[in-house]
Order: sequence, then structure tokens, then C-alpha cells
Amino acid sequence: MDAPSVLAQAEQGTLGRGEQDLLVRFERQLPGFGGFYIENGAVRVYMKTGSIPPAIVRSVLSKVYVAHPNSRVRTAMADVINATIIQGAYTLSELIAIQKRIEESIPGWSGVGTNIVANRVVVLFSDSAAMISGLGAMELAGVPAGALTSLVIPAFRATVVNFSQMTRPVRGGLPIFLGNETYEPHTMKNLDGRWVPYWHGSPCSLGFNVNVGSSGDYFMTASHCENSWRGANGAIGDSVFQPARYDAPAPSGLMGVISWNVYWTTGVNCPFSDVSTGARFDFCTTADVALGQYVNGASGERKIAVSKYGGVNGDPGTDAINNWYPINAVLSPEYVDVTMHHQGNKSAGYTYTTSGPFVSE
Repeated sequence: MDAPSVLAQAEQGTLGRGEQDLLVRFERQLPGFGGFYIENGAVRVYMKTGSIPPAIVRSVLSKVYVAHPNSRVRTAMADVINATIIQGAYTLSELIAIQKRIEESIPGWSGVGTNIVANRVVVLFSDSAAMISGLGAMELAGVPAGALTSLVIPAFRATVVNFSQMTRPVRGGLPIFLGNETYEPHTMKNLDGRWVPYWHGSPCSLGFNVNVGSSGDYFMTASHCENSWRGANGAIGDSVFQPARYDAPAPSGLMGVISWNVYWTTGVNCPFSDVSTGARFDFCTTADVALGQYVNGASGERKIAVSKYGGVNGDPGTDAINNWYPINAVLSPEYVDVTMHHQGNKSAGYTYTTSGPFVSE
């Protein structure tokens, strides 16, 4: 499928790519448009050619986003009128066309997607042999090698878990705490009149329980927590605790160790941190993912904290805890929405208790 066809389908609303459908349509007004992304609050726009003045690019985007129906999008795009224009190698429709060609006619990959930040198509392979043969097949099919970023990442699949099992959280969201007694020795902290061990480290949110084929079960979280805390790119081996009260982790809360952490790209391959000076970020990544290996017998306290005052429709609740409640059962969102007619509620480490309707987009 070629780029003009992708553009035509996007204009008809049939690509099914969400926000990317809107972005592709900009190419009709801005030939050469490669998409945009936001970095530290600043909007960066890819243009394949320099034939369109930057002021025109900014004006076209601004007219759309100043009137966007979503207030959060309007806030995020408030600086679009000052957007930085970056030389891109491909238009967005070209990247999507390459992705669709790979998806529809070239086997051997385990994941593929258009990465607007990198102005490339990212292709994942399960191992080095699959990458070599897969890239070879893509080259024979006419896919330009320069348009691809290839990575070897084992295939993940969600594992079936529930609240009666020993490891938690299930599916996603409850906080974890990174620590390492040998890296930074723990201290003792007075918690509610009790002196308990306290590991200096970094809180984070555990994402999902996943299975990596013959390698077994892991928990998937954000790699930046580990890298930032240790100050080491791709760090592994640190302990992961499940705090009982989102505070100092106790030894009994040990649930696993970080065992798989993709090195971030560094230096000249990263986006600009200061365009005026040409300085770039030290670390950058488009796959902020790390895996942890569970410790046999790991368990934690199965309770959920509820804020004294909850937030509504995306606003955070208060950090003051009203009470802790044991988890007795798990209901599907569909059941809550359709049968019980309740709005959804959640508790998390930074937004605390929030509630709102289920929205399908």
C-alpha cells in the first residue's frame, strides 16, 4: 500500500489509527509533514522538505489544536505556535505505508509500529536469527532499510492471574519500590512507632504480568525508574519490593529483581534538549520497558487504600488515606459499567483515588 492511498483512507476516516488518522490528514495542507511530538512541553514537527515556511506549518497546526474538543490536548499543544521544525526523512503516510506493507506481506517479525518521535518504523524480532532473515525479506520487498529501527525483544503475552495468587499486583497499576541493600545500605525508619528497615531507592508502578515464552513469567515495568535511580543505563539486578503502605518496603515485601532492561540510546542519536545550543539528552528511548523476575514465594498485603477525598474525571484525589480495605473479589469493567451502572474507581501511587465513567474511543 503506497503513501497516497494511506492519505486518502485517512481522509475518509478508515485507517482506524486514532490520532494518527488526524495527523496524516495534515499532509494535504503541509506536503512533507512527518508528524509531531511533544518534548518537555515543546512541540517538535517533522517536515520532509523545507519548501513550506515554518510559520505556515505552525499556523496550520495551531488552528486545529487551539479549538480541539479535549481540554487536555489544548493544554498540551498550547506551545504549538512556537513549534520547532525538524528535518524528517519520511512523511507520516510513507511510514504508515511501510508499516502496512510489512504487516500484510512480510513474515518473521514479532511487532511493528510507526514511531513518530524517531520518524521511523520500529520492527521487533524474537531473536537475532529472525531479525537477519526478516530484514533480508523486507529489503527484497523494497522496504528501505533507512526507514527501519530493528530491535530484538522477546515476545510478551499477558498471563492469566487473579487476586488469589501469591504475586501481585494483577494486570497493572499498584506501586512497587526499587531497592538494593548492597548498592545503597538501608536505614531504620520510625513508622507508626515501629522501627522498620527502609531501603533508599525509587518508587515506580508495576505494569503487567507477562510471559516470555520458554524464559518464563515476569513483571513488566518502566525502565526509567531503574536507570534514573541507579544512574546506570540498562541497570539490572536490583530488588523490587511491594510496599505494604506505599512507604518503606519490608523484607517480607520482596517480590523479585530487575532482570531484563534494554539499554537506552545515548548521545548523538537522542533528541535535542536545547535546540539553540545543539545539546542533546544523554539518554533516550522509545521502549521504556524493563522486566523483573519473580522471587519464588513472593507475596504481599492484598489491600487497597482509598483517599479521604477522591478525584473525578481524571483529577487526582488527596494523598490522605481514609482507610485500607482487603480485596475480596474482582469485577470486570464491562460488568461494573453495564450491570452495576457504577463509574470506575482506582487507587494509585501518585493520583490516589479517582473515579469517572468508562469511555471507549
